[in-house]
Amino acid sequence: MDLPDQIEKSFPEMEKLFVEKSRRAFINCPEEDLCLYHLGPGSWIRNQYLQTTPPDEQDRVSSLVIRRFHACMRLQHASIQKDGDRS
Repeated sequence: MDLPDQIEKSFPEMEKLFVEKSRRAFINCPEEDLCLYHLGPGSWIRNQYLQTTPPDEQDRVSSLVIRRFHACMRLQHASIQKDGDRS
């Protein structure tokens, strides 16, 4: 499994884990507080993609995925906001 490719492909599925209100909270969450998402989305990541990853690395890897997803969501949100400002 090519993990970086799988991570990017998982983002649409990860997005479905959030209702609109929680999606906004996630997008606005400071990076240093992303540990709050360890049990929800982090558990989903570990169960879906990291079962063959050594157990002592699963938390670290899921944290990296959450950070990458957060960055992508923030960029997507900023792009939507910017396009909305043009209207």
